[in-house]
Amino acid sequence: MIQRRGLPPIFWGLFGILVISGFALALGSRETSTEPTISNFDASGSAALYSLLQKAGYQVSVNTATKPHLGPRDVAICFSEEKTKQAVDDAPFPSTSDSTADDEDPPFKKNLTGYLKSGGRAVTFIYPSNFADASHRALQDPPLEVKNKIVPKTLKLLGANVQPLEASLPVNDLGQIPVTIWKQNEDPFVWVSHVGKGKIVVCNDGLAASNRFIDKADDAELVLSAIELVARPGDRLVFTEASFGNVADPGFFESLGEWAVSAWRQAIVLFIVLVFTLGRRFGYPEERRRVVQSSRDMAEAFGDLLERARRNDVAVEAALERLDHKLRVYLRIPRDASEGERNRVLPEKVLNALGRLERLKADDRLTSADALKNIQVAERVIDEYLFSGTHQWSA
Repeated sequence: MIQRRGLPPIFWGLFGILVISGFALALGSRETSTEPTISNFDASGSAALYSLLQKAGYQVSVNTATKPHLGPRDVAICFSEEKTKQAVDDAPFPSTSDSTADDEDPPFKKNLTGYLKSGGRAVTFIYPSNFADASHRALQDPPLEVKNKIVPKTLKLLGANVQPLEASLPVNDLGQIPVTIWKQNEDPFVWVSHVGKGKIVVCNDGLAASNRFIDKADDAELVLSAIELVARPGDRLVFTEASFGNVADPGFFESLGEWAVSAWRQAIVLFIVLVFTLGRRFGYPEERRRVVQSSRDMAEAFGDLLERARRNDVAVEAALERLDHKLRVYLRIPRDASEGERNRVLPEKVLNALGRLERLKADDRLTSADALKNIQVAERVIDEYLFSGTHQWSA
């Protein structure tokens, strides 16, 4: 007998090596795109910044709506991708002029402009468009020195050398240049601008806030100092991820608040509990199908009823009627013939069996076992007589 064999072990070994190699290539691939989300633990993410701000004592949250609801104690944390030398003009934070926002501006920029003009505060980190190349240059170059223009202090950063933005700095509504706080050589690195009644802090190089660089050199200290320019103890820092395209607008209940979301979930659970406890059926009314009992079921049920009532005489009487009907059918005795006419053609053995059942019917001490035994004996005697071929009926 020829046995069927499976695939050879070497095939499974090579397949396992191929799978492991695929995982290794996927995990080891360079991160080229910039995704500064708090859920991104790769190099360009901001998960480390989120944890750092929590340890610093701030209330930190995330909002992915294009129109986030920001309160007077909230500070918006924004991220902008550097595309050209005019990075400030291309960023998703508003112009510092007091004019109305352009109708062609994205919804997030319009909403943030209104928030700042009413006295809000925000911090924006400008990120490189190609994170892999920028971080590679930052690791190859010596640390970048930035100096504070207010107090004599110097920090060393592992940030890429950004292009000068002095010429493209916006002007506030009073016609003044925004205040530079940290500078790289003579170029602004961190500055503060007024937008209506509010303020916005811009960090010219957001590499310092990324997971890869926030623990390098003095990057964390610079990021915290930039945020502290507008954030006070007890404020809530809101990561507005719609600033770089991570948009997930909330639904109806989310827009009302967390209490509405909790109430909606509790209502769903309560509805499910009610359905299962009350057994309510939804949809079309249920069609009740009638279950037809078989003759065997009816006979067994009738027998159980007689046994519980101890009416064995009724069982014997029913057996007599059934045996009488059987004899009349097989012997072709008319239905209107009397019992005496029927007995004329029956042999003595059959008459004795029927007579015994008649006597048992009148016995008050009759048990179900005796009734069943005598009924079975009478049935056997009658069957032997009917199927022997010796019976005959004559009118």
